Amino acid sequence: WRTLYELSFPRDERMSLEELDVMIKRQLVLVHRTTDSEGNLLCFSIVTPMSNFSLLAYIATDQTRRSSGVGSKHMKALIALLKKSYPTHRGLFLEIESTREVGLSQTEEVERKRRLAFYERLGCKRLLGADYLLPSYVPGSPARHGELLWFEYHDNLASSSADTSKVLGSIIREI
Repeated sequence: WRTLYELSFPRDERMSLEELDVMIKRQLVLVHRTTDSEGNLLCFSIVTPMSNFSLLAYIATDQTRRSSGVGSKHMKALIALLKKSYPTHRGLFLEIESTREVGLSQTEEVERKRRLAFYERLGCKRLLGADYLLPSYVPGSPARHGELLWFEYHDNLASSSADTSKVLGSIIREI
């Protein structure tokens, strides 16, 4: 998974492998893998369990297996596992690069909208109306415009829109 990780994410979006290895050993993050019948890696994800939710830090599918359904199967299995492992968690949250950022090339815009559509097809909800910045892992590099999405485990994140704003605000601060 380490090679796929380094190939799939730009440097400013990646933690160092050394830092990830320490977090894995301390069980601060969980690595999930989907492999074929011969044990070849098809897809992996790294999830950080938080106070009352989980954060999908990374997911990548082998370049030769994209658009084959592997990522969807991986995500469905991951969500089922997290729901079972963390029954009191509100859901799985994740960050994507903004689909509304001004000045994107046509290729970037298509890729970002495709990524959003992938998560939405799986039932992911989009947090609308909020500015969200993705920090850089490279000192001195600017943050990127992003969007926050989530898979709600129970269809009752909060009982009212005011409660929802409060819950989401606390989750955003923790992320």
